[in-house]
Amino acid sequence: MAAATTCKLPRTDAHFSVGHGFQDDCISGTGTIQGYMIFVDFSDAQSPASESVKDLRDLLVPGAAKWYQTASYGQLELNITADTSKFYRMPKSAASYRWEEGFSAEQHLSYIQDALDAYTSNGARAPPAETDILYIATTRNNDKMTRSLGSSFSVSTRNGKLVSRRAVTFGADPYISWGYKAVNHETGHSMCLPDYYPNTPGVLLYTVDTTLATSEGSIKVLDATPGSNGCGDDNGAKPLNDGTLSMNGKKSFEDSDWGVKVTLIDDKNDQFSIEVQYS
Repeated sequence: MAAATTCKLPRTDAHFSVGHGFQDDCISGTGTIQGYMIFVDFSDAQSPASESVKDLRDLLVPGAAKWYQTASYGQLELNITADTSKFYRMPKSAASYRWEEGFSAEQHLSYIQDALDAYTSNGARAPPAETDILYIATTRNNDKMTRSLGSSFSVSTRNGKLVSRRAVTFGADPYISWGYKAVNHETGHSMCLPDYYPNTPGVLLYTVDTTLATSEGSIKVLDATPGSNGCGDDNGAKPLNDGTLSMNGKKSFEDSDWGVKVTLIDDKNDQFSIEVQYS
């Protein structure tokens, strides 16, 4: 059997490459991550009087910190200080950022710097103290920005004052579906982790291509049940949710182009035994 190190695919220059090798500018996945969070609203997405900044902070921060502590077995602490004094009004409307159309790094940085301009009253007050990650959360009342984004760059004010090594900008998705896990997901990108999502129990087969950027197919699931409609008629948009090998479903997968067949032999006590045949 080959040594584990010989099986490691090296990291490439692709955005959030899934290969091995730590980049110096990534936030460390151990120790303490220091963060600072501010909250913003917009002329066309104003925070209602009934909305509490502190309630939003309580939704996002404590659960995320506890999740990292548990997942890291105590090796990672997420320490986020939040400004819960007010919503800072952004200088442009939410619609003008055209959030749903996709952001370049330059557009993302411009949005972040707009938020810093709002926070500092265009330089009249000091920016946040230098930190690992700057978090910018929006009001719940914002249907113009439905997804959250993590930056792959450091952030400075427009006059050159360094604020953070990375930034995370939240849309409405933490309030609609993800809750505090949106903080964990986007903070993971600050550690240069690629996108990972859950799957159903069983043996999941997938390919890894370190030359592709995250979300472009760097990790691609091999569907053990191709052509199916997923787990039911109402799940047609999720054809891969039954893509795993299982003793109660599809037990083998063959790729003739590669000359490989993988068969699930047993799954007693959640310990999976597989057989791999090469032709």
